[in-house]
Amino acid sequence: MTRVVRCTCGTEVRHADEAELIRQVQQHAREAHDLVLSDDQVRDMVEVEP
Repeated sequence: MTRVVRCTCGTEVRHADEAELIRQVQQHAREAHDLVLSDDQVRDMVEVEP
């Protein structure tokens, strides 16, 4: 299963590994939006695709 987070800016982050997805989303949030997201905040945004 692939996990995906869709940002309001149009960026999509996809990864099968949850830990790697969280890392990539947190990096995007810091670099693109100057935001710091916790692991739980990212998990709340995750959608699972079959």
